[in-house]
Formats: sequence, structure tokens, C-alpha cells
Amino acid sequence: MTGQARVRVIPNVPWTFDFEYAASAAPPTWWTGAPGKVFQRTVEGVGKVLVRPRDETVGRRAKVILGPANLKGYTIDLPADVQAKFKGKPVVLATAVINSGGVDIAKKPIPPMTADDLALQKIMTKLPPAQAALRKALDGKDLNLVKEQATILKTAFTDTEAFWKAKGNTDAMNIAAEGKKHADAILINIGLGSMEAAKTSITPLGATCASCHGKYRDRMDDGTFRIKTGG
Repeated sequence: MTGQARVRVIPNVPWTFDFEYAASAAPPTWWTGAPGKVFQRTVEGVGKVLVRPRDETVGRRAKVILGPANLKGYTIDLPADVQAKFKGKPVVLATAVINSGGVDIAKKPIPPMTADDLALQKIMTKLPPAQAALRKALDGKDLNLVKEQATILKTAFTDTEAFWKAKGNTDAMNIAAEGKKHADAILINIGLGSMEAAKTSITPLGATCASCHGKYRDRMDDGTFRIKTGG
């Protein structure tokens, strides 16, 4: 006689969960009732969290069990005063709290743009449309348009480099210089008549923008950006 069984292996506490990364898009497999029913979502102003989408389908309701039934004596990593305040009370996790004026008071207030924010934004707004136009021009082998958009990008990266230099941020300055190098490479390769070689610079050029944004700019809830403090 043969048989099969599934074994649930649960690690010892303490547990730490972080769902900010792609590898953590699904809940741990040892969470009973969670796999296939609980998913990673991005909550504006909070970040990535696990959610259980509403689903009234028979058999789709789920009670998630994290650990063994005999687990006891554990503590939640919260300040003592917060634990005391809410001990024994039901918990509601709200992503929005709307007051009588229609304002979401749970959201962090958006700070006004500083002179530096405005100066950098003026440069940054040139980059996305120029990159999109450059890609289209490269695909369509439009030599004149490629030169035009690559020149716009080179100028914008030059201005960005100068901006960060004035702020004493060497790393951001070097990232901008890298972007300028890729824009310049496109112009050089176009001058040599090599459209295909020019195409190889467009992806790393975009990566420099993403790198700088991730390190030195914060996206606000209204879609605008601010320079990260200390960045």
C-alpha cells in the first residue's frame, strides 16, 4: 500500500514579512487559506501590501491561518502604549479616511514645491517625451528626428548634471553624465550612419533616468515629484 500526504512546515517565531519585492508577490506557502486567494497590491501612500479581494463566490471565502493552533505567548512588535490602547479591540486597517469636507486625512500632506523642485522639474519634463519620440524615430529610421530628439536629451542631461553639481551631489551628477554619454553615443552613431548601433544606447539611457528618480526624487500622491531630503 502506498499513500501521499502534504506537510506544512512552519518556521519558528519571530516572523518578519516584507512584501515590497517581486519575489514576495504571493503569501508564504505555509499560510493556510492564503495561496491563490491573497495577493500583493500597491496601496497609494502605503506601498505594497497583501490584500484579500472581495469574493462572495461559494468556496472562495477564506480564513487565513498563519501558524499552528497551539501558538501562544507571542507578542506583536508595537510600542507598549499602542498595544495598551487597542488591546482587546477589533482592528480596522484603513487606506483612506474621508472627512466631511471630502478630504482624505489619512494621506500625508503634499508639501509645496521649492525653487529647486521647480527648477529640476523644468528639466525633467523634457526627458520622457524626448525618449518616446527618439524610440519612434529609431524604429522608423527617421534620421533627422533621431538627431533632434537625441540633442534635446543631451541638453537636458547636461542641465541636470549642472543642477546636481550646484547641489554638491556627486552621485546624481555622475548619473546625469552617464545619460548624456548615451545621448551623445546616439548622435555619434547616427553621424557614422549606424542606426542599429544607435539603438543600443536607448535602453541604458532610460535606465539612468530610472536610477536617478529612484534615488533622488519622491513621487507625491498627486503625481508630482519632490527632491528627496538628504539625497
